Amino acid sequence: MKRGEKMEHSIKAGLMITSASDYNMEICRGANEACKELGIELVIFFGGSVDPNVKFVQSSDYQKANVYAFANYLDLDFLVIPASSICRTDQKTREAFPKYFHIPVVTLNSQIKDYPFVVYNNKKAVYDAVSYMIEKNHCQHIGIITGYDSGVTAKQRLAGYQEALSSHDMLFEEKYILSTPGYNIDSGNLMNKWLQENPELDGIMCVTDDIAYYLYRELEKIGKRVGKDIMVSGFDDKPESTHMVPPLASCHADASFIAYLGIKQGYDLYKNGSAQNQYIDAHFIPRLSVDCENHEETEIGEFILFCRAEKESNEYIAQGMTQYVFDNKLVYSSNYQKTVWSFFTYLLDLSVKDCTKHYVYQQIGDYINLIFNEDDIRYLDLERLFLCLSFLINTENYLNMEDKIKLQSFKQYIYLQMISSYNYLLLLKEKRYTRRMRSIGQVNKGMLFESLNDDIYAIADNIPSLGIHNAQLYLFETPVMTYEFRPFIMPKTMELIINVENGQRQPIKNTHVLLKDVLNLAKQPYKILTSIYSNENFYGFLVTDCTYFDLETLEYLSNQIGISLNVNAIVRELNSISNTDELTHIYNRRGLIQNIKLLYKEYKEVSENLYFFIGDLDNLKYINDTFGHDQGDKAIQIVCEILNDIFQTHAVIGRLGGDEFGIAFTCKNEDFIIHIDSLIQERTQYFNEKYQLPYYVSLSYGISVFDYNSPFDLNHTIRLADSLMYERKKEKHLQRGKKG
Repeated sequence: MKRGEKMEHSIKAGLMITSASDYNMEICRGANEACKELGIELVIFFGGSVDPNVKFVQSSDYQKANVYAFANYLDLDFLVIPASSICRTDQKTREAFPKYFHIPVVTLNSQIKDYPFVVYNNKKAVYDAVSYMIEKNHCQHIGIITGYDSGVTAKQRLAGYQEALSSHDMLFEEKYILSTPGYNIDSGNLMNKWLQENPELDGIMCVTDDIAYYLYRELEKIGKRVGKDIMVSGFDDKPESTHMVPPLASCHADASFIAYLGIKQGYDLYKNGSAQNQYIDAHFIPRLSVDCENHEETEIGEFILFCRAEKESNEYIAQGMTQYVFDNKLVYSSNYQKTVWSFFTYLLDLSVKDCTKHYVYQQIGDYINLIFNEDDIRYLDLERLFLCLSFLINTENYLNMEDKIKLQSFKQYIYLQMISSYNYLLLLKEKRYTRRMRSIGQVNKGMLFESLNDDIYAIADNIPSLGIHNAQLYLFETPVMTYEFRPFIMPKTMELIINVENGQRQPIKNTHVLLKDVLNLAKQPYKILTSIYSNENFYGFLVTDCTYFDLETLEYLSNQIGISLNVNAIVRELNSISNTDELTHIYNRRGLIQNIKLLYKEYKEVSENLYFFIGDLDNLKYINDTFGHDQGDKAIQIVCEILNDIFQTHAVIGRLGGDEFGIAFTCKNEDFIIHIDSLIQERTQYFNEKYQLPYYVSLSYGISVFDYNSPFDLNHTIRLADSLMYERKKEKHLQRGKKG
């Protein structure tokens, strides 16, 4: 960059999520794809609920949510907030939440005054689902189960239910509405009671797929068959829906797309100062839970036959099959879709003769390797893929036995290659899982270190094996005490404790970082922030490049760091209590001995003399008997002050017990030893004049030196110093006697 040129500003988009749910992972996926297209950074705040009304959320949610507060300080350009999941039930909190931030805000699935939004039109999908039950299944008594949400999306779904009943001349009855507090045992009990009270129900609309999962269980308990005795539809079309027994009909609303548009809208807001609100229709997908037979095989077969009869191009047929195998899943990687489309086109262009050629087998193998990759295979419906292949390579269309054998062999090769590739992906996933479990074990083991630095380093060294290549841990200088849904004062600086770059722990030159600069070390354009906390202690936050498909691992890591910091603080406090003398606040006998052993080892290695000083308060019994034990304690404290003043560096000081003090010290200048007597007298005189007590505080002492040529024997060294101290005491008594 030339002198005088300004550094180009890197646009940063913020996104808030509350959990490691499928919904939030899809939100992250869509936002990340939009940011990649726009060439901007994405900062994800992985927090918790801020809803005071929701009692069933984890009690730690308010601590997790503290990470949202950093959004005002990290130089973000705009923020995307899925307000309906962050503030689940309380509309006032939901409307107030965006106002906390001083940057442009776009809301998802919530219409909040003065803020641009992207929302799904949930009403139409629910209307279609309920209408399907009425028209196709002839249901006469349809109920609805709502969740904890009372926002716009929940109202839309309820309105869709009511309008469907009204348009089919059916009465809306309050008794057919059940509101559940969440997804737990209580919800199941409420459902069971509601079903028993309304045995005539023949159709139920669930406003989420999660509610439908619980409903399935309760219907099984009372002997009602889903899709036969009673029709059930969910909402969200989660991946698990198609694997339920029977497969759950649901309303499809792609969470990734709403986040994708939210980022695009935020970008417009940043660039132009305004953005258009957007409404997106969700759509109903009937399945066996509403007695809808699976006609997929017939549909794709008829599509291929129709296209061939109309002499459509192979590219057109391949395009239709490509759309079919992705099954409503929005894939932003056009290259991946092109690969699948190209694969189908290649197969359609082949003749029977081609199916025996080596280069064709090689090309098919290359296609399969490209299609079966870890990042994208999750978006592909494998059952539909194999169904398409069965129509493309249909041996029944050939009368010649030789051609049939060739095609059968070719088809078998493709199937075996795909199965082998898929099994390999499963093996990789299992190996990675095993490796991560081992790393998690190492992280847990790291919490057993006595030293906080050793503990943190152990965690840092295991971060890469958790699939995280870049990470920075920032802590407050002292933990901030936070309480549920109460604001806290944000410190201006953070301490950088861990810096991992490209899988390697880096040395830290400058630990103190201004809050606004904390993202500068995180060079990657995608990053996630999580709170580090334990109980009421909020320690700081962790910045990583953890993938949004592995949020549970990130949550675990953040929790372990918080626990580690808390445990270490407790251990340090307990060690301090067990090693500290309560009266003088210096080491007690136990703490002194522990630290002398460390000093001995350190100075023996460099062959530097280590001395032991023992000091004893003179006339303690006289002071106690004459002036009281409080004054005796005061005299002991003054002796401690004298010794602390003399031995300021390269020493450990402790109270051996009663009126005795022990000090291990080093001195490069032996003049200190020679002049120590005059130094003690000088400092003793100073502190006596300072406190003006009715008695004179003095001490006797002895000094010995540790013998490095013999095994470590502290008791022997103490005895040597002790004997010298008593020699001095005798001299003092003799001098007093002569004066007397």
